[in-house]
Formats: sequence, C-alpha cells, structure tokens
Amino acid sequence: ANGLAFADYAVVVSFFTVMISVGVFFGRGQKSMSQFFGGGKQVPWWLSGISFYMCSFSALAFVMYSALAYKFGWLPITISWLSVPAVLLGCRFFAARWRRVSETSALEYIERRYGNGMRQGLMWLGLPMRVLDDAFKLLAIGTVVGVGMGFPLHGAIIGSGLIILSYTFMGGLWATLVADFIAFRSGAEPPPA
Repeated sequence: ANGLAFADYAVVVSFFTVMISVGVFFGRGQKSMSQFFGGGKQVPWWLSGISFYMCSFSALAFVMYSALAYKFGWLPITISWLSVPAVLLGCRFFAARWRRVSETSALEYIERRYGNGMRQGLMWLGLPMRVLDDAFKLLAIGTVVGVGMGFPLHGAIIGSGLIILSYTFMGGLWATLVADFIAFRSGAEPPPA
C-alpha cells in the first residue's frame, strides 16, 4: 500500500542493526566511568567535530528554516549561518582549554571549580531544553520511520528511541560518536544526543 519493496525495509532494519552492533562492540571495552563518558580521553578531534555537527541540526531544522526563509526572506538564513563563525570561534578559544582540563564532562568541571550547587543549578536549568530538543529529534526520526515505512507514529517513535537508548547505554561516548559518524556518512537523521 505504501509502495515500498522488501529492500526498503531491509535497509532500515540493517541501519538499526548496525547501530545496535556499534553499542555492543564498544560496550565490551567500557571498564570505567572515564571510558564510558569520556571515551578514555582518546577521541580524535575530527570525530568529535562530526558528532557535534550531527547533533547541531535535525530534519526539523531544515523544514523550519525553509519555511521561515519562505515567509521572511534572507533573515532566518543569515541567523542560521551565524552559527558557523560562532562554532569556529568556540573551537579556536575553548577546545584546547577544554582538552587541558581533562574532565569527563562540562558539568564535572563546573562542579570541581564552583561546587555542587552550581552544577545542579545548571543541570536543572538546561534539562527542559534538552528534553524538548531530544523530543523534537525523536519526533523527526519517528515520523520518517513511521510514515516512510507505514508503521504507527507512536510505535516508530518508541522503537527508534529504544534503539538509540540501547546503543548509547551499551557503548557510551564511543558508540554515540560512531553512530553520529555513520549517520553523517549515510545522510540519515542524527540521533538525539
């Protein structure tokens, strides 16, 4: 009824199988919190950059900026492109300093420098935005899988979310970095970070 062949379903199932396999593969080497959350401090800069790039947009952004550009002209596109110099400046001034700090996460650094109260405050302030951002990304992935493959939307969202959680919890940072790289190479929708 939806015009898809067996090969179309096989591609989607294969993609999700590869994602789970990535989690299983990298999960075998996780022996400490530093390895799980920080990649054992062995993550190459280019892989971090690709992962950051893949986490900074979604299919929703493409649709949203296209609609805004149609309605308001070049202003939304200009605002969108301002992220390029902002990222380059951030990389130039903060990446090397962050590497020297050698912490597992930004919040760990904040806690060590300013105390647990500041870390908790920043975490709770950022939580609503993180939940909304990830919810929109899951909606986009679920819509592509659900509508494209003829599955119910809620089931596609839940199934996609469970697959993302599975490889993330199994393989930690390395699994998410490699999953982002695979999505980058395949042109797929990036998973929520």
